[in-house]
Amino acid sequence: MQWFELLRPTARRPNVFADKYRERVTPAAYELLEAMFQYDPAKRPTAGDVLEHPYFTVEEPAPQQAIELQTLEGDWHEFESKALRKENEKRDKEARRAVQKEAASREKERKRPPSDAETMERDAKRVQTMPPPPVPEKEAA
Repeated sequence: MQWFELLRPTARRPNVFADKYRERVTPAAYELLEAMFQYDPAKRPTAGDVLEHPYFTVEEPAPQQAIELQTLEGDWHEFESKALRKENEKRDKEARRAVQKEAASREKERKRPPSDAETMERDAKRVQTMPPPPVPEKEAA
């Protein structure tokens, strides 16, 4: 790296990484991580060196072939998965919005004042008809 000398840390600080992770990971893993986190790019291992490190070759669990991937159906690229997930979320959001809109329209319908035609129809049902006036009986002569 051409600017490494300018970017080199000016003050030496204690190795906090060693204090935190030496006990948490296996010795081979710690050795590999320490080599990968070197400031000087010339001292860092290459990708090939990392893959040949004992952490990947000797330590358990041993590497295995992913047999399950042979029978995997469909296209599982992250781009398609993300697009499918967004499409499903959009469809769900539209369905929720339609349900909310329908509920709001039902509530609005329930709360709206009755129209003139409805009022007249209701009033017509309430009108009481008076019984016809009694017919006077003819006097017997």
